[in-house]
Amino acid sequence: MCPRAHALPLFLAPFLALPALPAAAAHAAVGTDIPQQQLPRLGGGTGKLLGDTAASVVLFFRPDHANSRATLKDMAVCEKEFQGKPVHWVGVVSDKASKAATQQDVKEAGLRMPILVDKGDALYGTLGVALHPVVLVVDRKHKLAAFQTFSKLNFCAIVRAHVRHQLGEITKAELDAELNPAPASQRSDVALARRHLGLARNLFRIKKYDKALAEVKISIAKDATHAPAHTLLGQIHAAKGDCAAARPAFAQALKLDPKDAEAAAGVKQCGGK
Repeated sequence: MCPRAHALPLFLAPFLALPALPAAAAHAAVGTDIPQQQLPRLGGGTGKLLGDTAASVVLFFRPDHANSRATLKDMAVCEKEFQGKPVHWVGVVSDKASKAATQQDVKEAGLRMPILVDKGDALYGTLGVALHPVVLVVDRKHKLAAFQTFSKLNFCAIVRAHVRHQLGEITKAELDAELNPAPASQRSDVALARRHLGLARNLFRIKKYDKALAEVKISIAKDATHAPAHTLLGQIHAAKGDCAAARPAFAQALKLDPKDAEAAAGVKQCGGK
C-alpha cells in the first residue's frame, strides 16, 4: 500500500506555475512571470503582491539591518515621488523576522507601503532572493522587469529610472543612459557639442553660413548622436543651395530621431519625400 501523499501548503500553490531556477542562476531572470497572490500583511489581513498597474515595486528587506534601513529610507522617497501614479508598492519580510523590529524600521523610514509576510520564505526561495535588500520592478503583465540588488549609491535613482520606463516617461535608451551614465570626459564632450551647436544656430540666423557650418561640424565631431546638429547641418547646406550635401545630413538626423519635423521639412525642401 502506497503511503498517503501530504497536501502542499496553500501558500505554495502560486509558485507551481514558475519554472525552477537553474542551479547556476543567482536569481529570477528578467522576463520571468511573477504570479499574483495574496500574502499575510504584517498588521493583519492579507494584501496583493502585485498591482493591476503599470508597475509594481516589491522591496525585500530585513529588520535590524543597516543596508535595509538605508534602502527603506530611499524607497520612502521614491514612493512619495510616484504618489498618484499607477505604481503598486509593497515590502516583503520573512516570517522569521521580528514583527516589532520590522514595524519600527518601517515607521522610522516613513514608508507607506503595506508590508507582506513571506511564509516559510517561499517567495524568497522561488525568486532566488539571497541577500538584503533587493527591489523587484514588475511590469503591467506581471513579468519581472528588473531585479535590483543593493547599491550604496543612487539606489533610489536606479529604481526610479526602471519605474519611469514602465510608466512610459523615458525610453529604453534613456533608461540605459540612466543606469550606465557616460564618463566625465564624454559628458564634457557633450557639453561642448551643445555649446558649438548653439553658436552655429546663432550664426545661421544671421546668415553667416560658412561660420555656422564650421561650428556645427565641431558640434557633430564632439557628439555625433545628437539629431538636431545633423538637422542644422542640412539646413545650412540647403541655405547655401547645396541640397546634395544637405540630403545625407537630414537623413542622418531622421535616422537618429524619426520624429524630427525640421529634418523632414528639409528633405521636402530638397526635393525628397
